[in-house]
Amino acid sequence: MRSIPVATAAFVLALLPTVARLQQTSTAITGQVVAAENAAALPRARVTLWVGSKQITSIFADDRGRFSMTVPETGTSTLVVTKAGFARLQRPLAPRDRELRIGLNRSASIWGRVTSPIGEPVVDAHFIAIPVNVRATTALTPLDVFEVATNDLGEFRFGGLPEGRYQVMAGAPENDRPSSTVDVRAGDESGPIDFVYTPFERRRRPVASPATRPPRVAGGIQGRVVSAAKRPVAGARVRVTRPGYGGDTATFADAEGRFVLRGLPPGSYALEGSKTGYVTVQYGQTQAAVPGLQLAVRANAVLDDIVLTLPRGSAVTGTIADERGEPLEGVTVRALQVRYANGRTTALQAPGVREGLTDDRGRYRLFGLLPGAYLVAASVDDAISTADAPGYAQIFHPGATQVTDAVTIQTDLGRDVSGIDLVFPRVATSRVAGIVRDASGSPVSASVLIVTSQRSGAIALEPRQAVATSGDGTFAVSNVPPGDYVVQAFARRSRGSVAEFGVEFVTVGERDPKPIVVRTTAGSTLQGRLILEGLESGEGLVAVSAMPADFDYAPVMGGGPFGGSRVTKGTFTIPSLFGPTRFRVTGRPDWYLRSVLINGMDVTDTPFDFGLAVQTVKGAEIVVSNAGGILAGHVTDAKSAPVLDYAVVIFSTDRNKWFANSRFLKLGRPSQDGGFEVMGLPPGEYWVAAVDSIEGNQSFGEWEKPEVLEGLSARATRVTLTERKRSTVMLRLIRR
Repeated sequence: MRSIPVATAAFVLALLPTVARLQQTSTAITGQVVAAENAAALPRARVTLWVGSKQITSIFADDRGRFSMTVPETGTSTLVVTKAGFARLQRPLAPRDRELRIGLNRSASIWGRVTSPIGEPVVDAHFIAIPVNVRATTALTPLDVFEVATNDLGEFRFGGLPEGRYQVMAGAPENDRPSSTVDVRAGDESGPIDFVYTPFERRRRPVASPATRPPRVAGGIQGRVVSAAKRPVAGARVRVTRPGYGGDTATFADAEGRFVLRGLPPGSYALEGSKTGYVTVQYGQTQAAVPGLQLAVRANAVLDDIVLTLPRGSAVTGTIADERGEPLEGVTVRALQVRYANGRTTALQAPGVREGLTDDRGRYRLFGLLPGAYLVAASVDDAISTADAPGYAQIFHPGATQVTDAVTIQTDLGRDVSGIDLVFPRVATSRVAGIVRDASGSPVSASVLIVTSQRSGAIALEPRQAVATSGDGTFAVSNVPPGDYVVQAFARRSRGSVAEFGVEFVTVGERDPKPIVVRTTAGSTLQGRLILEGLESGEGLVAVSAMPADFDYAPVMGGGPFGGSRVTKGTFTIPSLFGPTRFRVTGRPDWYLRSVLINGMDVTDTPFDFGLAVQTVKGAEIVVSNAGGILAGHVTDAKSAPVLDYAVVIFSTDRNKWFANSRFLKLGRPSQDGGFEVMGLPPGEYWVAAVDSIEGNQSFGEWEKPEVLEGLSARATRVTLTERKRSTVMLRLIRR
């Protein structure tokens, strides 16, 4: 069961691919995996069933190397068997196969390094190794090709190779791709096989969303992108964003690292740079959990000579083993950040840091980490092929099965952290199974995720995908530790959209829970009038988005309430609404939500519960205004010296308004001149506090925690904001 990375604290995820299970009659097969050299049983060998070019299921052999599974009676079925230190084996299945004995030979490996013509490591270059005899005689299949990607050092390694001759080459079909032919024998470590390679980079032209159409008084930003060694980073992607800004404007640095961004409406922006092999950072950012500085863009002016430095980042390395101390190949390893988002504590994959897979030695390398505190988590999708056997739940450094018992590791630029080794213990896990039915009660093919329930009060981990449902709607997910969960199902009726969504709660204990039924619906649609007070000709678009107040009822993938409103001549339609929902303004940081009326009730600051019913709620009225207050100022330290790096938390003096996504709660960061400006604040009384450090960015973070706000209120400055008025303050820095 593979964890699903979450993009942003709102759990907005890209649509996940599903692997269709073939609807055919099936036959049970059993077998044993042994070492070919001495017939010794090989516990935890991974046995994967492929039908044609699709992977169907994967399991671990038990303590005696035995396994059992069901396979379709029609179609071309193949077992692929792997284990760290042994060569990958393909075993085509014959129609009469029932009991198998599979012997694995010792493996070989090929390793090396890829550098650019100027000697720098080439990161994330894809290389393949193809058996020469296969390539010469038959058409290639996915099972014939070994594929790897280079790490931050430019290193690659092909493991689990059967004895033979291989052609190693760049995976991209380019005219100048390098290649080399290597002969290997069982037990060989062949290398180094080094390449000098300049990978082809696709450079997309930046596309501005409708919300970013430049006004007549537009400004701009230009400068250079450089490495920590002050060398130009050619091809780096540079973009700007604003809090509440619906789109982004992006470009690519040229061969000298220069970039130019034009057509920006006046305001404060975060400038972000990214490129494979470098850490994705904002201008002025020094830590992973703290945003960078803001750049104040003025009308008809261009900020010049902005230098954006992209560091290589740090790496975490280690080895993953099973309970016997034997290395495990193909384990997913992630660097997680614990953060507060949308009213709950989460442990989610660190932004910009890719997950890693252990190699044939059980080793992993996570790279591209900014300075900060991280959890290291390891997980496998495979259950152990024994009835009622304990399984492998997700584990955290230094070996905890509960995230609350995990210990963070600290990274610093230029310093790798090694020896972060983990051993999977056998623990009580369960299998959650059931069926998905649509609104009519018919079984439906769907994507299914299991998520830690918000009601449990537990730290939220990444959603995990179940084995994809077949046409009969059935699903199953293994290795689920005890806890309270919500199972979410997504049924697609049209390409790229989620037409139906359903949830069902399940409590997992020491035994498998009873099969559950998840019923999907199309949800509610809200219709009404959108009133924009103060809109002038030529101004950018303003959008109103629905935000979940209870994430158990919020789709963590696809569309749903995260899609904004559709507006036509002052009327709006927001489809696919589920559960308790709040509304907020997006697209323009200088606008604020004045009021929301649904069924005659004021729900501006109160969630409206749409439930899971299929309904159309008409007659709603949403009023958005550009008359919000503006708070600006500067910060000094205890000696009255100006402070240039800080965060400003602005929050209502009314504690009832301290909730996630509150319109009365905002975070500000200084611009290049050391001053701050926060717009779009509803009239009222506020506390404002300037702090030396606080985790999070303008969208989420610990500054939303009521206990943090309570602590800051005792040392904060009280201000009263009114509509259409700019207020200025001089704040004394609070050290936390």
